[in-house]
Amino acid sequence: MTIKEVIIGAATLAGEEKTAKALIDTETADDKEILGRIDLLTRLANLVIGETAATYIPLKTEEKVGTADGKVYYADLKKNAVKILGVYDEFGDKLAFKHFGEYFSSARGTLSVVYAYSPSNLGLDDDAGYTERDVSANVLSYGVAAEYCLTQGRFDEAVMWRERYSDGIEAFCLPENRRTKRRGWL
Repeated sequence: MTIKEVIIGAATLAGEEKTAKALIDTETADDKEILGRIDLLTRLANLVIGETAATYIPLKTEEKVGTADGKVYYADLKKNAVKILGVYDEFGDKLAFKHFGEYFSSARGTLSVVYAYSPSNLGLDDDAGYTERDVSANVLSYGVAAEYCLTQGRFDEAVMWRERYSDGIEAFCLPENRRTKRRGWL
């Protein structure tokens, strides 16, 4: 999903049909008011995605790195790593690793590093980092609509969209109930 898809959903939910239509049309909007709303919605989408990644559902990626001395510097990774989730060799075997201030160390050679990262500022056509399996575009649109309504002074609507966002995030975060076998009493 792209930021644009999330923003179109949020604009539609917030009743900003002109803004949603300007985003759907391939033509560039000339109205400064609409361009200002698109910019605001983009910044709010970055805020919501950052909050979601930091608090609820971390963004994860896998990257292959080569190391001659076993040290992999965090600055050398493509994204801003927050937590290293696993290090694997070229055969897929999990390797032990140790954290240090600026790097982590593991075995030498080509490593596959799985890590959680914090998102950078994204533009309209950038990928949000989540798939529909992680969190849906609708749920992120609820969060953006809540923040947008808050900036416009529409507090009751903001509360309503925030509740929907929270409920949607909760549905993706909480484990499903599993039935266990009943106990038999003799």
